[in-house]
Amino acid sequence: MHSIIKMKKSFGQTINIGSNTEASIEDVVNVISSILNAKINIIDEKTRYRPKKSEVMRLVCDNRFMKSLTNHKHKITLENGLKKTIKWFGNSDNINYMMKIIILYKFFTHNGY
Repeated sequence: MHSIIKMKKSFGQTINIGSNTEASIEDVVNVISSILNAKINIIDEKTRYRPKKSEVMRLVCDNRFMKSLTNHKHKITLENGLKKTIKWFGNSDNINYMMKIIILYKFFTHNGY
């Protein structure tokens, strides 16, 4: 990442860092369900749908510019990334750390900082 920042070609440019693939909420839920060996039901609320003429229907990272600057190839699949995330949240020390960050965030955002 630091090498990209130092490149003149990247100065002032937006560099999208992602896998260039998309996954629906259903895809993510199915992977998590498989990892946890649990049945997960998706509650579909029509009131939460994007309007039909919404400007965004799909979100996909376009990483072509990053790839043109580097030889980077993503190494972690959606499934492996979710496994690592689930494992991380399974560690109580990590949860305690996150709670401290949330408390600090709430303090600073509610007190005008």
